[in-house]
Amino acid sequence: MNEVWTSWLNAETLPARATIGVSDLGDNILVEVVVTAAKCQ
Repeated sequence: MNEVWTSWLNAETLPARATIGVSDLGDNILVEVVVTAAKCQ
């Protein structure tokens, strides 16, 4: 994730983020991802 994150965003304006790592959630588990974005002017 770090490789994609740093290549996608400007190093001087990296936003805050939170991630978790889970080795096995089992079958039929849904994961929610929330992204909030704003355009800089």
